[in-house]
Amino acid sequence: MSEQTPPTSRLRGFAASFAASARRADDSDGDGDRRSPLLRRLMVLTAVTTVVALAAVGVGFVTNRMAGDVDRTAFARPTVGAATPTPDAAPTTTAPDDQPSGGAGNGPGDPARPAVDPVAVPGTNAAGDPPSTAAAGGSGTPSPNSTTGSTTTGTTSSGSTASRTTAAPAPALPTGTIVSFSTSKCIDVDGGRGRDGARLHIWDCIGVASQRWTFQNGTVRTMGLCMDAAGGSMADGTPIQLANCNGGQAQRWTLNKAHDLVNTVTGRCIDVRDKGTANGTRLQLWACSGTGNQKWRLQ
Repeated sequence: MSEQTPPTSRLRGFAASFAASARRADDSDGDGDRRSPLLRRLMVLTAVTTVVALAAVGVGFVTNRMAGDVDRTAFARPTVGAATPTPDAAPTTTAPDDQPSGGAGNGPGDPARPAVDPVAVPGTNAAGDPPSTAAAGGSGTPSPNSTTGSTTTGTTSSGSTASRTTAAPAPALPTGTIVSFSTSKCIDVDGGRGRDGARLHIWDCIGVASQRWTFQNGTVRTMGLCMDAAGGSMADGTPIQLANCNGGQAQRWTLNKAHDLVNTVTGRCIDVRDKGTANGTRLQLWACSGTGNQKWRLQ
């Protein structure tokens, strides 16, 4: 490439040429009548000043143009998607998509971040999801398949909640020995065996099965049989015995608040015959008189 002449040298040559032309013009008529030296100097000075000013303008324009090209090159808008480094900024890296944020195993260049352990929230699983129903002891909501009282709740195959009411246990039936007020002896069965027609009497309380009675559905029972007025008679002096349970009026008894063991149909009481006190004294049906041989307690 050929060497270019600097702009300053070209301006100087142009100024010299212009001055020579001016001098020739002063004497162009050849008459030898030259203008005054002062006028010529002023004209030359004016021409030189004009040329220098134009040269300065040209140099400034060229310099600005070159500077503009440099600025556009240096600060050209980057292509979309290309990474533009920030001066004096630390390089950053992005964790891969499959790397959980805030956990261990960050990529190189990432600041250290502590691992976050799941907070065990009461009634939530390890993933933090609420369970289908909160456990008892938190907010007070019963958990599935829990039993409250006699109502059981559960989840059906379709996901709906169903409740099932179960019968509460029947209260314990009054059971024990029937003791006479007058003798403190217990009602017992002859021979101590449960059989139809066996007579009842009083005997020392010894805790055998034939002395243990249960009040059930208006009857008084032991060893699977019921206390019964013999032959179904309701007359005074009717013997008291064991018989197969049939729910008839001869088997309907209650121990009332007055401690009478009374038939609920006729109102007659079980009585120790002749107010006897010996073991084996038999029982009979008799009109209630309030005497000690007709008073009983369950214990």
